[in-house]
Amino acid sequence: MRTKHRSTLGILAVAILAACQPRDADSDSRSSAAPEGAVEPDMPNIVLVIADDFGAPHHSFLGADYMKTPNLDELAVSGIVFGNGYVPANHCRPSLRTIATGLLPVQYDAREARNRAAFTESAEYLAMSPEEQRTWSDDYQFHSMKDIQTLPGILADHGYLTWQGGKWWEFTYENGGFTHGMTTGWEPEDRNSEGWFLQFMGGHGRELARVSNQAAYDFVDDAGDRPFFIWYAPELPHYPFDAPQRYYDIYKDEEMSESAKLYYANAS
Repeated sequence: MRTKHRSTLGILAVAILAACQPRDADSDSRSSAAPEGAVEPDMPNIVLVIADDFGAPHHSFLGADYMKTPNLDELAVSGIVFGNGYVPANHCRPSLRTIATGLLPVQYDAREARNRAAFTESAEYLAMSPEEQRTWSDDYQFHSMKDIQTLPGILADHGYLTWQGGKWWEFTYENGGFTHGMTTGWEPEDRNSEGWFLQFMGGHGRELARVSNQAAYDFVDDAGDRPFFIWYAPELPHYPFDAPQRYYDIYKDEEMSESAKLYYANAS
């Protein structure tokens, strides 16, 4: 792991989701990204860090003295902590959709249903065979976000390079309006395979942080002087609890359950 980008990847930014208004079904789902050179001055780089299965009681900077989260503590001390934030749903996919689009889950579902209904009345859909229509209808649940405006798409329109890494349920990074990313979809036959659910959760994107951060560092290198947005959503401290031994050693002698030690090691 190279060290020269650590300060860059240490930015914790809060994305302003109010700007993400849903598109109508009959409008373009994406406008083209701004050409190189069409970048406004002083556009900040943005890294959005999203933890998975990680509640407020488990951050040492919020008072959990039984845990060690030194990197998060450093971000908290050097930035602003919003102490009353809540996810909009008790499952990760609808919550991540809200972060990406600014729509609450019930709003997203309504928009998806509206866009689905509009397409089934189109000439393109009516020209399909019954089998093609069934396939399209089944697949649309994985592709619906491409018809809804997203934060990465808005930033791309304003000259940003945008990158997805980590958990991402929406088939490919392109469906979320990202210009780059780790999740690249699957083949139809994969849906009957043993590892299908892991593919559905993000495929290769799930390797972020658990295997390496190299893909994120490479993106920053390639961005050069262009402003960038990074969706940094590693599947941590979510199960499997496989933190390196040095993190487990922090808790090995503490009076707590084995599962707690493993979970806290993932958090640290």
